Amino acid sequence: MEKIKKLAFHITIRLSIIACISILWMHANNDLSKVIGNATIVIILCMFEMFFYFKKEKAQGIRANIPKIIVYAVFSILIITDNSFCFFIPAILYGNILDTDKSPWVFLIFWLLGFVSGMGILTITCLVLLAFIASLLNSSLYNLENLNRSYYTQIDNLRYMNEKMKSEQALLIELQDNNLIEARNEERRRITSEIHDNLGHDLSASIIELAAMEYDVQDEKLKKRLENIRNLLSEGMNSVRKAIHNEHDHALDLNATIQSYVDSFQKADIKYTFNVKTMPNIQVKHSLTNIIKEALTNINKHSNADKVSLKFQETANEWILLIYDNGKNIQYSSKSTGLGLLNIEERVNRHGGAMNISVANGFRIFIRIPKEGNC
Repeated sequence: MEKIKKLAFHITIRLSIIACISILWMHANNDLSKVIGNATIVIILCMFEMFFYFKKEKAQGIRANIPKIIVYAVFSILIITDNSFCFFIPAILYGNILDTDKSPWVFLIFWLLGFVSGMGILTITCLVLLAFIASLLNSSLYNLENLNRSYYTQIDNLRYMNEKMKSEQALLIELQDNNLIEARNEERRRITSEIHDNLGHDLSASIIELAAMEYDVQDEKLKKRLENIRNLLSEGMNSVRKAIHNEHDHALDLNATIQSYVDSFQKADIKYTFNVKTMPNIQVKHSLTNIIKEALTNINKHSNADKVSLKFQETANEWILLIYDNGKNIQYSSKSTGLGLLNIEERVNRHGGAMNISVANGFRIFIRIPKEGNC
């Protein structure tokens, strides 16, 4: 639509130039039919050139200028046969864009054609000068269009770069947050490990020592007090162990844990996909990690596959785990399931899930665990 408006604008300018020239020429020449005939021929030539306006951007090199060359050649022949066509040079050369070193030579050629055809030097010079002004107007409009096009292109590029920068900034913030969480979890793991190794060892030694003292002491009151102290230390040790286990469970990164299993798997190429936003509770996490570890161990021991696919994703109501390998000559019977698969099935049933095994075109384990009661 925008190009049609531009085309209509340029056609209007050319018709206006032709109309003005025709009016001025009629004052000098009373032959109205000749003026109308010549103006009609010039309009046809201009329309022929403008007809290819839509295809100009698709054409390249000399092909883009073929319509203009044809118009100039035909108009040159008309000038030689009838020098009155020289009055329409501004209308024809309006389409000459002053964008190359060859463009100004067109004006000189038509000036020579007008002079050779018998047109006066002053007259042909004025006509060529008017043609240059018309061409300059068209060139200015052409450059303005290119400038607007370049301006909007730059705006689009800047908008794209801005959106890309925002996306990268959000990704950077997410990475920083993940690194911060990972560093915090690592520090928590270090602290709990030190507590477990040092305080746990000391408490255990103290409890054993108190038990030995109880055995050696004969005073019942003192023995009772030592027993109370030993019980308090035992309760404190159990509380420390429970806190350490809870902290370990809280810090468990399911994706990172599965990724570590994938990275250490060497038997075949493995494609891993993790697409989960709603994380299961710690019990399901432990079950899933054990299931995946058991499945990869089975593939490593019993399968002749060279490709493995591991996908963990979620729907609105459940988590889905798919483990697939392209092994051949699979020997499997639901009646004689191995211990590893029985362990996997028992873990799935514990969380109210369902497991399906298929041996068509490889060995496939498909597991569904509902979110209800497991978040």
